[in-house]
Amino acid sequence: MQVEARMRIMRGMGWFGLAVLLCTPQARAQLAVGNSLKMNLSGSLGYGYSASYGDASSGHGQNLIGSGTLTGSYYNPGFISFTARPYWDRNQNNGGSGSIAHDNGIDTSMNFFGGSSFPGGISYGKSFSNGSQFGVPGVGGIETHGSGQSFGANWSELLPGLPPVYVSFSSSDGSFSALGSDGKNHSSSRNFSTGTSYSILGFNLSANLNHGNSSFDYSDVLGWTSSGTSSSTSYSLAGQHRLPFRGGMGVSFGHSSYGSKTPVETSGSTNTFNANTSFAPWSRFSFSGQGQYTTNLMAAIGQELLPVGGILQLPSNGGSHSLGLGGGASFSIGHGWTTNATVNRTSVSFGGFDNVSTQFSGVVSYQVARSLFGLLHFSAGIVDLANKQGNAGAGMVGNVGMDHRFGRWDTSADFSYSQDVRTLYGIAVTSNYSYGGSLRRKLNSNTYWSGAGRSSHSGLSPQVGSSSAAQSMSTSLMWGRYMMSGGYSQSQGQSVLSSSGVLTPMAGASLITNDFLLFNGRSLSASGSTRLFRRINLAGAYSRSRSELVAPLGNTFAATQTYNVHVDYRLRKMSLIGGFSRIQQNASVVKSGPFMLNSFYLSFSRWFNVF
Repeated sequence: MQVEARMRIMRGMGWFGLAVLLCTPQARAQLAVGNSLKMNLSGSLGYGYSASYGDASSGHGQNLIGSGTLTGSYYNPGFISFTARPYWDRNQNNGGSGSIAHDNGIDTSMNFFGGSSFPGGISYGKSFSNGSQFGVPGVGGIETHGSGQSFGANWSELLPGLPPVYVSFSSSDGSFSALGSDGKNHSSSRNFSTGTSYSILGFNLSANLNHGNSSFDYSDVLGWTSSGTSSSTSYSLAGQHRLPFRGGMGVSFGHSSYGSKTPVETSGSTNTFNANTSFAPWSRFSFSGQGQYTTNLMAAIGQELLPVGGILQLPSNGGSHSLGLGGGASFSIGHGWTTNATVNRTSVSFGGFDNVSTQFSGVVSYQVARSLFGLLHFSAGIVDLANKQGNAGAGMVGNVGMDHRFGRWDTSADFSYSQDVRTLYGIAVTSNYSYGGSLRRKLNSNTYWSGAGRSSHSGLSPQVGSSSAAQSMSTSLMWGRYMMSGGYSQSQGQSVLSSSGVLTPMAGASLITNDFLLFNGRSLSASGSTRLFRRINLAGAYSRSRSELVAPLGNTFAATQTYNVHVDYRLRKMSLIGGFSRIQQNASVVKSGPFMLNSFYLSFSRWFNVF
């Protein structure tokens, strides 16, 4: 009874506030509190009704909806300025599955001492309910809902005559569940970084330090428990100096250390030394050289390829290091023709195995842009790889592209291919190709059609099954006030989990970690929109996706269909909005079988410039 009474009081207060705001005339442009605090507040406020039914608990509710933006400053904007953006929708729904597709939360930020020698700022955001997807990159997957929060802070020292110093800290925490499941998944990350730079006697010096840790616990969305924690620390020092003949040189040193548990515990560190120089004695001719030495080669490979927040689990090895030396030259022949050549020599010691390889390459490219032929560009070259046993094979690189207009047709197409282009610290060779194009046609004065497609394939050729591929097609038609579009996409390959709760595609993931997943997915979508009677906007969308994930711990799949219809009527500062949505999901993590939820809503709101 006390809860019901409290809800009646809150609802009554909300209705009273809404009535007052609806009757409020235009207020002053700015509110001043004393002589120092100045603020502006604008936003929308209204009433909404929503209902839901399906496999989850059904219900309906009445509630206030709205969003706002509060900006202001204390003393002056250069001293302290702040912004707050609250947003809420269906936040008093009495149904058991409200707020599945609408967000409630707040974003805030504050900047202080702007324009001074010590500027800084802080930010904070919290979402109480939000919808998202967990699944195959570029395709979609399992529909989820959850909450999260983030915090950030930064500060700088910019005193004249002293090296500037930059410091920043960020953190994020979140939890989410698959629709139709009661399980919880969590992830978090923390990151701290600082850096400085200084110029003295013609030398540009810089230093950076980064430290971060992350964790995730996915016990529901994958169908099996996958958890891990990781931390890493890195710092680097670098220096640059100009040389004659429009040249320059640079040296750098970097150190990084890591530790992770998945639940196998691993740790290590690596050092990298770099040196490079370049000259351009003639506007058409330039050449350069570089060298790099890396300790603990396997750790360096993992930290280079693994995405930020990924959990690193490296296989043990008997020690490794690499030394790379290289050089190149480029010459512009003229009339759109350019040539360049490179040579690289890599010496690798890995687990007691020594390997020395040399790479030669030469590329000729041509580009022409004329009003008669549009834009045409292409390049072609050859790459040769040799080691102490002899020639290891040759590959080629090339790309061609064109943009041209044929009457009312605007066309664009390109193709690129590369093989044996570079070595991954002398261990693996890459190959990839991609092609795509687009068409656009003006049918009449107010009708346009367009279509596009793209396909790409890449992978580490020495390892079977490590490649990834993606294809996509899309089309759209605009006829006056009517707009229709559709698309299809599919992708497959290897990926790794990260603490941000997403899959990150990465060819050859199994080379550096045992916690990799094979993904395969496809999606289809269609949408349309129009404007009726100048003030009514009508839109609808349909999407369907299916994805599979295969991992050493188990397999999971998700098949999702969504329907959405939205209509809104706007008259000056007032809006009448309605819609219907349907989600149908069949996933291995939903133990009760296929899950379906329908919901519809109707709301009235008004925009206000309060002060």
